Amino acid sequence: MHQPLPQFLLEQLQDSPLRGGRQDFWLSSRIHPLKAWPGKVFLKREDELSASISGSKWRKINGLASVWTRQGADTLLAWGGSRSQHLLGLAQIGRELALDLRLLVKQGSPRQVHGPDLLWPLLIDPKFVKTLSRLEWLEVEQHVRSWQGSLLAEGRQLFLVREGGAQIEALLGAMTLAVDIVRQEQELGLQFSHIAVDAGTGLTAQALILGLGCLGRYPICEVILCAGSAEEFTHDLSKRQSELGRLLLDETIKPAPYRCHIPATAKSFGSTNRAVFQEIARTAQESGVLLDPIYSAKLFMKARDILPTLPASAALLLIHSGGVQSLFGFPTQLQGLLP
Repeated sequence: MHQPLPQFLLEQLQDSPLRGGRQDFWLSSRIHPLKAWPGKVFLKREDELSASISGSKWRKINGLASVWTRQGADTLLAWGGSRSQHLLGLAQIGRELALDLRLLVKQGSPRQVHGPDLLWPLLIDPKFVKTLSRLEWLEVEQHVRSWQGSLLAEGRQLFLVREGGAQIEALLGAMTLAVDIVRQEQELGLQFSHIAVDAGTGLTAQALILGLGCLGRYPICEVILCAGSAEEFTHDLSKRQSELGRLLLDETIKPAPYRCHIPATAKSFGSTNRAVFQEIARTAQESGVLLDPIYSAKLFMKARDILPTLPASAALLLIHSGGVQSLFGFPTQLQGLLP
């Protein structure tokens, strides 16, 4: 490798305006055992990295913010779904840093009067949002280029944020998860044989797999595909591996091994059912941990299926990526669990 990964990431992220005086790897979340589970099962509390932005997105945004700061950007042009928590996170950081935000949004169902939908008008000025139909979204890159040209003509210092932050700058921020885990393994005297992580765009899981490989740690990463297919995940991982190899001047990066899994239930992206909410209630009552119904509840459910198939000596780490805000978008389902 061109240089040790932790030092490389420190250098890449040192300009993050979100660092706030914190030193070394300030992007750190705790690990604790799940005592209600059999065997050696632990939880990585990425949900605690930020009160209002999920942990995986907080890491990615730090990577993005370091680059747009160095480039002197004053405007972010981003695109994504109408209920993208990534876009809401960008809006919060944009307000904090006095950046202008322009959004291309894929048309979705009407907004609700509860849950995360209430945050959208608080954070995002509708004057700077262009909504595209599902048909128009097929050519979103063309719409991006058009708006990009107009903004550049105005003299804007522009930084583009792809859907879900799926770009090399965000990958570097997300790779701090692997560094954090390996450091904590040393401090806790543990070595996890398996790490379970959810995947939407897949970038966080891919960053974990690549980061562990760069650090010479090769636990099996159990990837729960909350969106997309195993073929898409593998293709994107190969693409990220090549991008990272060029950046690190190291074309021999060996990723950690991984296995892709389909959720045990509510398998299509964004879908939920009673079993998902029963898992949320069970985990809250057993462990005091709040899960979201789109990602982490499905991760827990699949991990319960995977655990009995592992060797008795296995140590399993679950990554709680965050996103508990979305839980409050389902008041009827939650009320249905009350006695």
